[in-house]
Formats: sequence, C-alpha cells, structure tokens
Amino acid sequence: MVIFFLRFFVGVSSTLLICLVLIGFFFENQYEDAIGQEHLRLTKALTGLLSTRMCHVPEQQWPVEIEQLAGEYAYTIALTDMDSLPAAKQLALVSDGVVVSVESGFIKDAVRVYYPNPCGRGVIRYIPNVDFNSFYNVLIGVTLGFVLISFALAVLMLAWPIIKHINNMVSASLAIADGRFDAKADEDAPAPLDELARAINFVANQISQLIQEQEVMISAASHELNTPVMRLNFALELADRIDDPEALKAHVRSMKLDIEQLEQLVVEMLAYSKFSFYSAKVYPEPLHLLPVIEQAQEQASRYSDKFVIEMACDAGLVVLAEEKSLLKILSNLLTNAHKYAKGYARITATALADCTCITVDDDGPGIPESERQAVLQPFYRIENSRSRDTGGVGLGLAIVNKVMALHGGRLEIGSNEFGGASIQLYFPLQPVQGAARMATLAQ
Repeated sequence: MVIFFLRFFVGVSSTLLICLVLIGFFFENQYEDAIGQEHLRLTKALTGLLSTRMCHVPEQQWPVEIEQLAGEYAYTIALTDMDSLPAAKQLALVSDGVVVSVESGFIKDAVRVYYPNPCGRGVIRYIPNVDFNSFYNVLIGVTLGFVLISFALAVLMLAWPIIKHINNMVSASLAIADGRFDAKADEDAPAPLDELARAINFVANQISQLIQEQEVMISAASHELNTPVMRLNFALELADRIDDPEALKAHVRSMKLDIEQLEQLVVEMLAYSKFSFYSAKVYPEPLHLLPVIEQAQEQASRYSDKFVIEMACDAGLVVLAEEKSLLKILSNLLTNAHKYAKGYARITATALADCTCITVDDDGPGIPESERQAVLQPFYRIENSRSRDTGGVGLGLAIVNKVMALHGGRLEIGSNEFGGASIQLYFPLQPVQGAARMATLAQ
C-alpha cells in the first residue's frame, strides 16, 4: 500500500513541479523586467540626491558622502571604474545612461544598477541590501510545501478506499484459489473496481456451481448407470436358463433396450457436460428458423407415426443462434413431448420486439408450477420412475437451459390450453456479451 501511495504521489507531484518550472521559465523575462523597473525607479531618485551632495564637495570626500547616503537607504552604494564592467554594459551605460542587471534565483535575486557618475569619473553601483522579493519567494516556497502536504493527504484519502478494495479483492481471490468459494469481493467499490469485484464473484460462483454439478453428475451417473447394469447382469444370468429359442430372442431384445438406455444416458451426460463447462461457448449467427424446426420435427417423428407435430413459423423468420445447438434443444423438447404427451405437440415461432420466441406445447400432464425450477436441474424427474417408457434420463430440460444461457436467452415453463406443458425459448436479437452474459449465466 505504501509503495502504491508513494508512486502515485511522486508521479503527480513531479508533474506539478515540472509544470511550475515551465511556468517560471516562460515568465522569467517578465518577472526580471518588473523587478528591474522597480529598482530603476528607486535608484534614479537616489542618484539625483547623491549628485547634489557629491558635486558640491571635493572628490576626496565622495566616499564619505556615498557611505552616509548608503546608511540612510537600503542599498550598498559604491563608486567603481568603468573598466570593471563588461564591454556590453559599458556600451549600454554610454548609450542609455543606466544599466540594470537582474539575475533571478529561487530564494534570492541578484540585482545590480549602474549609473554614470554625474560629478566626474567612474560609475555608481547600487546593490540592494534587502531582497524585496525574497519574502515572497519564501512565502511561495512555504505555500508550495503546504500545497504538497495537502495534496499528499488528499491523494491518501482518495487512494485509501481504492487500496482497501484492491486488498479485499486480493484476499477474496486467494481464498477462492484455496477452495473457499463462499469468499466474496466487495462489490460496493468505486468504478471500475465494482465491475472487477462482480467478475471475481461471478467466477467464484461459476466454479462452485461447476464443482457442485460435477459432484451431482458423478453421484447421479453412478446411480443411473447402476439400474440398467443390474438389469443386464440379471438378464445375462437368466439367459442361461432359457431353452426356448423364441423366448431367448425376446429376452435378448429386452437386453438390447437396456443397452440403448445406457447409450442414451452416456450421450446425454456428454452433451450436458459439454454445455456446463465455463469455457463452453456457442457461436450464434442469423438462421432461417423454419428449416431447423422441420429437421427437428423429422427426427421426432421417427419415434411414432401416431405422434402429431404441428408447426407455425413464417418462412422468413430469422433467429440468432448456433444451428447445431438449436437443433439439439428443439429435438430434446420434442422428445420430451413424445414421451409425456397423449399424441400431439405444437411448435410455434414468433418475432417479438426484442427477441425471437420459440414455444413447444404438448397435450401431456404438464409440469406443476412447484416443479418448474427443479426440472431444470440435472437428473431430476417429476415422477420417480426409471422405466423405459417415460423415465428418461432427466437431462433434457437441463441441457436446454444451459444452451439458452450460453445464447444469452432464457427458458420459461408454463401451461397451455390443452393442460400440458408449454416451454418458451427467448433468443435475443443481438449477441450478448460481457456483464449481460455473466448475469444470464449466473441465473
């Protein structure tokens, strides 16, 4: 924290000092001219007074008169030779009758004023005993020091909350890395740290959720696999006791159904795992919706000739989605409808103001309102049966929900006029990125 503060303070203070030095450099000539004019005004009057005294006494008494006058005024006055001056000042003194030399310093200015001796040979030199500007220079220095101290305190007051929030995020990140996913970064931070805090918390929640889902997946998979495997083991033992060829064929067909159930379970588990990874991504693009719906309908119609699927979709309707993922979730929904419906399903696509809505209705028993959130969890079934007829795997709606989240859309479950389930899929019209995608995935 100290290093952060010192770097920030030194950087800003250096910038401020450089600006002051540049200002002093650009205004140095104006400052020296003003100081020179002030001393020129004062020494001009002294020169007139000195000439009055010196011109009425012999040359031998000039030093006495000069010393007396210098004691009365704040100047050191001396009579020097013209040759002691540089050639440039000699020429200026002859042409202008006066030379003012000002060399400004940070604490004290060096001022010299030269006049020709009005009473004879030599040059009268004035050196101020009191630097009129030294007090102001000291005052400026003290003021600058006070400004820097005040600025340091202001920087500390501004930097302290930022440093505190950064330390909080570091602590939260280290805790998350240590496996404590309940650690949270303080989101009540100044921008843009609040976005960073929300991102850290989002990542922690995602990792925690993935680990929980992995644990559930492992536990449920072992349980789900156990049932068909036990049936197969029992069927294999039973097969050795069957002598009738026809009965044995029927028994083998039953075993094949168990193997198909195992295959379906593995395929669905792999699909769910694919869409559950945090790195999972979809690549939406504008698609004509009708051909995808027709393909999903064709796949679902293979289950039974008596299963009727009605479609209502404009030929020109476009949805922003990944074709492969869209076909997967529509097939899942129609497969569910085939399992639970009496024999009818309807798929409708509608263009809304801010999204595209796809609705799948069936005439089955529906999903109770109290179960509509639970059915989105993996391996959850409304009924506890694991029969081949309606048990299913319990991953269909969970996969649909994951895919919708990756698209930045949402899934809603309701009921319809047939008393069956109504599944609505809402696809955004524009790609969802950044904080909006984080919020969707976190749901």
